[in-house]
Amino acid sequence: MMEAETNRNNNSNTSDRSFENLSAKRKDVAGSSQDVSESKRSKISIDLRDEITTAGEKVKRALLPFCDVPYEDQLRRKASDVRDAMVKFSWEVHRTCPKWRNWLKEQMKNHSGVLCEIEKIRPSPVLNAYRNKSEFTIASSSNGTKERIVGFRVGSYRDGSSVVGEPYACDNLPDSMKLIAKVFQQYVRQSQYDVYNDQSHDGHWRQLIVRTSSQNDIMIIPVFYAQFLSDDEVDAEKAAMTEYFSDGDGVQCGVTSLYFRCLSNRLGSCRQHAVNEHLWGKKCITEVLLELSFHIYPDTFFSFNNPAAALLYTMVGDLCLEEPNNIVFNICCSTGTVALSLAKRVKSVVAVDMWAANIEEAKKNAELNNVTNVVFHHAKAEEVTNQLDRWLKGQSAVAVLDSPCAEMQSKVIYALRRCHFIHRVIYISCNPVAAIQNFTDLMRPKSQTMKGKAFYPVKAIPVDLSPHTKLCVMVVMFKRRRFHTDMMC
Repeated sequence: MMEAETNRNNNSNTSDRSFENLSAKRKDVAGSSQDVSESKRSKISIDLRDEITTAGEKVKRALLPFCDVPYEDQLRRKASDVRDAMVKFSWEVHRTCPKWRNWLKEQMKNHSGVLCEIEKIRPSPVLNAYRNKSEFTIASSSNGTKERIVGFRVGSYRDGSSVVGEPYACDNLPDSMKLIAKVFQQYVRQSQYDVYNDQSHDGHWRQLIVRTSSQNDIMIIPVFYAQFLSDDEVDAEKAAMTEYFSDGDGVQCGVTSLYFRCLSNRLGSCRQHAVNEHLWGKKCITEVLLELSFHIYPDTFFSFNNPAAALLYTMVGDLCLEEPNNIVFNICCSTGTVALSLAKRVKSVVAVDMWAANIEEAKKNAELNNVTNVVFHHAKAEEVTNQLDRWLKGQSAVAVLDSPCAEMQSKVIYALRRCHFIHRVIYISCNPVAAIQNFTDLMRPKSQTMKGKAFYPVKAIPVDLSPHTKLCVMVVMFKRRRFHTDMMC
């Protein structure tokens, strides 16, 4: 017990020093580039032994349920969950595709109860401090003090329990992100404006979005309800915030890009349309992935674990190269991370996304990296399949699906089935159970509704992008049924 207590104290002291060193480093950098007087930088002490409160521990255990589980055991649990999903998939095919039952029986016999090989789970290269984006809630403390807290919410009003705890115990956050939460909490506590109340819909401060990069860039986007404030009052708050992070106490955080998201509808939500107004610093931050540079803006979709994403996209590239001279059709390409990472390894890439802003960013990222063998199209995947034959000039292609949602819409799968020149599908699923319907639709026998020959799974590969949580990505490669020997009916 004494040894365990000593270890805990040592860990706390180490964390204390890391925060102090980070804060000092930020100040040194800022001091060398800006003549900021020391009197303007009131030092905000961060002592983890004091800051990790009961609410903070609740936050940690809610967000990181495997935080006390050895990593090898975490991987075993996640691999087991992936296998369970593949078992459900196998039996769903057995139920809905009676034509394949003889083949399915043979496959399940050869692969221990599932219909294809499941490779060993790929671990994340980093276990802690891997998140490069967090959305902190700004709320009042639930301990009766009504102190303003910048942290994470546990529970919900609907469940009768809503606790907001500070994030300092969360091992998946880098120290720079924890420091920003602490410093912004100090700013909000000094503000004349109260936090937003989800029940009464009063108040102003709602959320703080933080994005970081491996290039020491930091972007913050506070979310603020204007309510009945005048434009002059809102402008004054924006000016005060800019001063705070560019020349005041907040300079120690090293923020390089400051935005402001103002919501005017007092009964609206954070999801209502609002403009991210650039206040100070760079308009974007830069991240490097597989030797490619990407510009990241407030709403850019980008993997929250960059080293693990590099591992994932390299593995997807390896799957694409299992057959030579491949052309890749990337569905839901977002801002081009998958398409551009594959471009240097394949013949060419045709990428589509339904959001125009994503395509514009993807094109800029391609230009930034001098990549010329990727063509980006603003379109829905199911609407461009008839044009694919013209784009691909009759050549075969492999489709890579990387949807940010739990599953693709069925009409996208139907469209892939109709594309006879797509001979393989690589499906990147962030929720294997939710994707079972998509997997099954790829396998259904040809019919009036389901045009085109069926696909069948060849292998599944789990990848851990989120250590200490239950989340696990699964990549499944499907091949088109070409000959009778492919599937024994």
